[in-house]
Amino acid sequence: MTSRRLIRVQYLTRVTAPQVDPKNFEEEEVAHYSIPSVQENAGPIVEKASSIDSNKLQLQGDEVLVSRLNPHKNTVVQVKRTSHPILCSTEFIPFEP
Repeated sequence: MTSRRLIRVQYLTRVTAPQVDPKNFEEEEVAHYSIPSVQENAGPIVEKASSIDSNKLQLQGDEVLVSRLNPHKNTVVQVKRTSHPILCSTEFIPFEP
C-alpha cells in the first residue's frame, strides 16, 4: 500500500498576475471577473474599463480563479482566453497550472 502525501497547491502552480489600474485601459472594453459575475454567470462581464473603480489583477487566460472570500460558495472558475483584456477582482487568487 502506498501512502498519500498532501501537497499545498501553492507548490504546484504559479501566481503571476500583476495589479493594474483599469483607467489605463480608458474606454476599452474588458472581460471583468468579479465575485458577483462568477457566482451569477459563471464567468466575466464585458464592460468599459472606465466604469471599474478599483485596481484589478490582469490575466492572460487559462488561469483558475479561487475566491479569497467565502471559498465555500463555489466561487471558482477557469478563465477563458478572449480578444478583450482580462481583469479580475483582487478578491480572487489566480492560479496558473
